[in-house]
Amino acid sequence: MKRSLLLLLAVFVSIGMQANTGITKVPTPDFNVRVTTIVASATFYHASVFLTNPGPAERDLIGNIDWDFGDGSAPVLHGGPVTDHFYQPGTYTITLTFTYVSGETFTITKPVVITPIEL
Repeated sequence: MKRSLLLLLAVFVSIGMQANTGITKVPTPDFNVRVTTIVASATFYHASVFLTNPGPAERDLIGNIDWDFGDGSAPVLHGGPVTDHFYQPGTYTITLTFTYVSGETFTITKPVVITPIEL
């Protein structure tokens, strides 16, 4: 009886060890920016900043997202995967600091150029 229990325990431990050795590679995050003008305004522009990777199917892997829009406004800490922001014409550097629930952290920066409208 003891040997049967020990054998059964050894099998379960072996299965558990094999199940926990798989390492899942998390996708490198990325984002895009779409800029549109606000109706009746030539000085403010609406920018939609959105994640392109990870996609909606992988959102449960996200632990934290911090956005810095590079325009002197306060960073958006613990923000969601989709963020809207307003700009005046100029060149800005958007910084995304992204943390997965596994603890991996990525920092990505992208320049955004907002050009004035010629009226």
